[in-house]
Amino acid sequence: MKISCLPATTCITPKGADLQEAGWLNETVECYDRALRDDPGNIRAYARKGAALLDSGRTDEAAECCAGALSPDPRCIPALMNLGLISRAEPEDPSRPSNTTTGQ
Repeated sequence: MKISCLPATTCITPKGADLQEAGWLNETVECYDRALRDDPGNIRAYARKGAALLDSGRTDEAAECCAGALSPDPRCIPALMNLGLISRAEPEDPSRPSNTTTGQ
């Protein structure tokens, strides 16, 4: 049985979480970049980096990180949750049809 988002094999991921909690978002992203250089398949680092990028308002980059986590594991809950938050954070595109029902 496959388990989504297994704990990281490096100590960098918990350090990144501490940095993010303290509000050091640029340092958090750098920390996860180092974790991903050491272990490019680290799903948790992708998902957490996405959360840090989202917290810093970098939604496009956050979405890319979530895609990196979902590529090997499409059921990675943190990455899916981040994508949901990203979709709520992005301004609505006026050229896109709305989801409301017109009654016609």
